[in-house]
Amino acid sequence: MMNNAQAAALLKVCPQLEVLVRPIPALQDELRFELPGEECPPLTSLKRLDWWHHNDAARCGGVNALTDVLHAAPNLQYLSLGGDMWLNLLQRKPIELPSLSTLRIRRMNVLFLHQICRWSLPSLGHVIIDTYTNHRLFDDFWSTFGDQIKSLELGRSLKFYVLDMVYHVLANCPNLEELNYYVQFTASPHLPLDRHISLTTVRLHAAPNSFFTEGGNAYWEHIGEHFSAFCQPLFPALKRFVLHGDWEAVRWDSRFRLLTQKLKDRGCIIEFNQPS
Repeated sequence: MMNNAQAAALLKVCPQLEVLVRPIPALQDELRFELPGEECPPLTSLKRLDWWHHNDAARCGGVNALTDVLHAAPNLQYLSLGGDMWLNLLQRKPIELPSLSTLRIRRMNVLFLHQICRWSLPSLGHVIIDTYTNHRLFDDFWSTFGDQIKSLELGRSLKFYVLDMVYHVLANCPNLEELNYYVQFTASPHLPLDRHISLTTVRLHAAPNSFFTEGGNAYWEHIGEHFSAFCQPLFPALKRFVLHGDWEAVRWDSRFRLLTQKLKDRGCIIEFNQPS
């Protein structure tokens, strides 16, 4: 395993580096972190950072600390984050990422999200949420960034089937233009009372889960609730309904045609984006 000095030395000789990944450590890895950590060299060419937070590593600072790496990478455009942060590792140091447009939240605790809410991310418009444990986890996040989010994706996690995240996204992102999720992994949305005037595109992925039988009664009831939700007059700007993945098993069923016809009747274009 590479030590701090070796990692910093490698970064120094890669001034054109555009992508950097710090993965989840394997359970069998013997992790050793020197105190203090090696200073992170400038990473001005870095466009994408995938980072899994490790508390013992972060205590060392430098190349092992997310905040130090972010200070060295002011031109980031894509940031993927995960891990649980300890209270004593919260940083007051201001982080400014003026070019960051995409944030992927993999799995993290409320302290990590609270840390993110202290950052300046003026260009953030696209958010990907892989999973979550409780919708209240995102209260501060919506308050800080909800108004600027234009596009949001929910991951392939049954956590979204247990808790209705679609409702909270629509209620807290008034300028959202595009919503993407896996329909069989996501609870039927309980819609906000107010109209959502910005949403123009909904993308549903057909990836199957283990307890819906494709074409069974429960399947039709579930996807019917999703399609019907977006037929409501609450979404006056909705024009595109894009269906990703393999819908062939149900596409020609009369019940499916009925669902899509309701969307067409309200002025939506139905698009199929199937795997080649």
